[in-house]
Amino acid sequence: MKRILVCLLSFVVVAVLVLAGLFAFFRLEGTPPAIEVVAPPEVIGRDATVRVRVRDDRSGVRRVTVALVQDQRVYRVGAGTLPPAAWWRGTGVPEREWTFSFHPHALGLAEGPARLRVEAWDASARNVLAGNWARLERPVRVDITPPRVQVLSRMHNVAVGGAGLVAYRLSERPADSGVVVGDRFFPGYPKPGGRAGDYAALVAIPFDVQQVDRVYVEARDAAGNVGRAGVPFLVLRRTPRSDRIRITDDFLRRKMPGFARPDEPETDLLAVFLRVNGELRRENARRLRELCAGSRPELLWSGAFLRLPRSSRRAGFAERRTYLYRGREVDRAVHLGVDLAATAHSPVPAANAGRVAFAGELGIYGNTVLLDHGFGLFSLYGHLSSIAVTPGQEVRKGQVIGRTGMTGLAGGDHLHFAMLVHGVFVDPVEWWDRKWIEGHILANLAAE
Repeated sequence: MKRILVCLLSFVVVAVLVLAGLFAFFRLEGTPPAIEVVAPPEVIGRDATVRVRVRDDRSGVRRVTVALVQDQRVYRVGAGTLPPAAWWRGTGVPEREWTFSFHPHALGLAEGPARLRVEAWDASARNVLAGNWARLERPVRVDITPPRVQVLSRMHNVAVGGAGLVAYRLSERPADSGVVVGDRFFPGYPKPGGRAGDYAALVAIPFDVQQVDRVYVEARDAAGNVGRAGVPFLVLRRTPRSDRIRITDDFLRRKMPGFARPDEPETDLLAVFLRVNGELRRENARRLRELCAGSRPELLWSGAFLRLPRSSRRAGFAERRTYLYRGREVDRAVHLGVDLAATAHSPVPAANAGRVAFAGELGIYGNTVLLDHGFGLFSLYGHLSSIAVTPGQEVRKGQVIGRTGMTGLAGGDHLHFAMLVHGVFVDPVEWWDRKWIEGHILANLAAE
């Protein structure tokens, strides 16, 4: 009996020692938590956000506080606390991220230097159950004044499906700036020949927009403060043009096999056409928007844009097309360019100086060249039989970039010529007109 009691007592002692060891390991550990400020801000604006990540692999993360220190005063931003999961293992949370949003002005902070202070505690039982403590401080600057915006240009009469330019002046260098037209943002660039703080943005009104409820310049500084100024703006309406396109069996037999997918019936060429004219057309438009997002920040062009020499116009911009097959309507689309026909395989000149943004096959456009003229302005040359330039190449105004053809969805040899402003198709006729360019683009660009 005595031996049994000794064994039981020994077991209890060992168990207590094990539990004490575990408690000491997990609850009396002395490693402080690690603190990280995610994407640490250098400047804090009037609408500020701070993300903090705390890690403690032993007892777990328990508490964090965030504050700003300025002129020896501490301005509390926020705090977060996690409850313990069990007395013997702390919170059980090795890592946690908090996001704190605040308004420095509401806290009483003034503009100028400050320090961002983050403090964290783990769930250790050390320091009379207060846990291990860590602090991280980073220098920041408080800036709650938005950029001041002054619109320099005065005349902004833009036609539906047309383009224009807005010039403006900012009180400070922005992180980004541009012009909002309706629900679209057109980025601005430093104004050529202007003084420091002068910017300009090419803008456009899509062909299918008849009314614009807001036009304003928007500038955002490094702290996220936003300044705005309204732009006097007049939308010039246009009468939509329409056309009826007859789809023949001969056209389907000639063109659709090149677009057909392996899973599509060879006999239903009309179904292939409908997919190409809808789904592929939308995919090509998306791809063009991507390509137009990488424009050069300076003007590469000068003067009126060139038209295909000795050509006649076969189709105009923004024509509403109704497609007929065997006498019945089967589809609708909008023609977003101008079709120009000359002799077969005519040399195609670059309409103006620029850089080749794309050269290759592009769905309904067939062999295509896209030129970046800077400031978000692009020209497109579709249905080419051959291409004479490569992506990234600088081209001169009038330089031959390819030859006309009937690739893509073209039924005959011609050039599909289009102009785009930040991915929005605009009427090429405007850019062929020297007087229009002088009155709507260059005059606004020169505004002081």
